[in-house]
Amino acid sequence: DEIRIGHSVFLFVVDGRPTPRRGAHVDLDGGGVVCGETVVFRREDAAYTRPEALVDAAAQSEQAARSLKRILRILRDLSLKSEMVDLQQCLLEAIFDFIPAQRGAILVAGKSPDDFSSALYWQRQNGQSKSFRIPRTVIQRIFEERAAFCVNNIQHARDTVSSESVLQACLSSILAIPLISSGNSITVIYLDTKDRAAWFGEDHLQMLVGIAEVAAAHLE
Repeated sequence: DEIRIGHSVFLFVVDGRPTPRRGAHVDLDGGGVVCGETVVFRREDAAYTRPEALVDAAAQSEQAARSLKRILRILRDLSLKSEMVDLQQCLLEAIFDFIPAQRGAILVAGKSPDDFSSALYWQRQNGQSKSFRIPRTVIQRIFEERAAFCVNNIQHARDTVSSESVLQACLSSILAIPLISSGNSITVIYLDTKDRAAWFGEDHLQMLVGIAEVAAAHLE
């Protein structure tokens, strides 16, 4: 076992050898439907993963130029961090600067949706937070499709088998994207909100996929 205090990690050893590390506990609900207006965004559709396309777009569009500056700034900030927790915090802070999410999480997984090595949770008002329940359906979909997606105007119909965590937290919008490492494991960036005035759109997906492209190597 190990205990983390700030940037220090205290590791328990038995007979001179460290005990096996346990994975992070991620509270996924029992499943259920997440219904709403859904947009799916695949990596091959993203302009921000193709540098030459992004540079061309930045020369013609003020919005694309701002996006390019944001991606470069995030890349610079990530390069200054060495600890995994600092990298994850830096990434979530940057994401919350331009996406109207109330809660978020970075879940570092293995090759299945029940195998997590670390998890960091975030709330807009408080920064790093304690864990909260996440819809299992969302994580399973990321693993199956390996594509970013968002769901808005989520329906809370109790006469259907709706996601328990969606109902309990009264969520109105969810966004999730995969970061796929060279070893084929997946890190999930998860965002949600219960504010019905907030909206996750294709521009947010486009930007996040671009950020994921530059962040993936740092989070391995």
